[in-house]
Amino acid sequence: MKILALHDGHNASAAFLENGEVISAVQEERLSRHKNQGEYPDSAVNEVLRIANCNMQNIDYFVFCGLGVTSRKMRDDVMDSYQNKFNPNRYSILKSIEKKIRDIRDSLFPERKLRQKEERLKKKQGQRMQPLLKMGVDTQKIHFIDHHLCHAATAYYGQENMKDNILVLTCDGAGDYLSASVMIGKNGRLKKLDDIPQADSVPILYSFVTYLLGFMPLEHEYKLMGLAPYAEGAKQSQDIRDYFKSLFYFTDEKPLGWVRSKGIPSTFSMGPALTEALQFKRFDQIAGGLQSFIEEFFIEWVKRAIAATDIHKLALSGGLFMNVKLNKRIMELPEVESLYVFPSCGDESNSVGAGWVAHSKFTQDKDVKIPSIGPIYWGANYSSDEVDKALDQYQFRKKRKLNT
Repeated sequence: MKILALHDGHNASAAFLENGEVISAVQEERLSRHKNQGEYPDSAVNEVLRIANCNMQNIDYFVFCGLGVTSRKMRDDVMDSYQNKFNPNRYSILKSIEKKIRDIRDSLFPERKLRQKEERLKKKQGQRMQPLLKMGVDTQKIHFIDHHLCHAATAYYGQENMKDNILVLTCDGAGDYLSASVMIGKNGRLKKLDDIPQADSVPILYSFVTYLLGFMPLEHEYKLMGLAPYAEGAKQSQDIRDYFKSLFYFTDEKPLGWVRSKGIPSTFSMGPALTEALQFKRFDQIAGGLQSFIEEFFIEWVKRAIAATDIHKLALSGGLFMNVKLNKRIMELPEVESLYVFPSCGDESNSVGAGWVAHSKFTQDKDVKIPSIGPIYWGANYSSDEVDKALDQYQFRKKRKLNT
């Protein structure tokens, strides 16, 4: 069974799988030379098929990551969306009134809201299919897979243990209206226990603070993690940590998740509130307080999930778990028997996850078998002669003399 899997959102990528084995996978940015390139990964599709020596006519299934992805092409698109979140006054008064009317109408007629949501989703999927349809692909071969299920699949199938119960946690800013999920993997199948809506997203705050500090959101969060130790333990950092802690709480009524504190709006609407709370604070103390909060908060989430399921072997994926300091603390928990974090577990690897979900769904075998992933150098290989030829042909902007 041959599967072409696509992620056409931020950090677009493509992957080709045969009988569950990843033959090739490429991120679009590697070919376009535009960091975190989004939208349909046309060049990556051509490259993974070239590496696999396969053509479109031989593909059994085409799968997209995400039921309704919102695509951002370039950095400017990302920055513009964040400017809107932090500057609501950019919207006209008329649009603000229209939104209030729409909110009232949706509360009075929830069925209408659901129907419109489904219509928008269907329309969006139709638009996303167009590049494939133009190449003659049969719509019956095209499928869309939930964002967090793709994340969960990378973690579960990547860790290879199909015999034991595996606690699979996913968490990121948002995807398909969710920010996190708790699943159990066993015998090659994934079962969802609970999820957390995007309105309660904690990781989005990390991206918001990244933007506030003048960095590139959805890209430079790691720089805040690197800054954090410079103010570790400072009184001001602890105050900032406590501010973030006040926004959420855990409750026994939701043992596998968390809820926002009373009066706290959707975290996607907290740009102005964060600006007010953090203005004139030192950058390293902001980073230190935020990182401390993230570590403590998600350590508590992991401990509660383990206690609720009595499963001590973990597999993690989603942008949050690119935070290696958090991962280290999770690994050190006495409750954790084993820990697996999928390599590069942001959205860029969701094409691989989508492919594995499709394989598990359409395979005729009773037990799902995924070959060992091995080294994840799934791109093209180049010989020394090819490298030398490319260097000879490349037009460098400035020639430099080499010391001999």
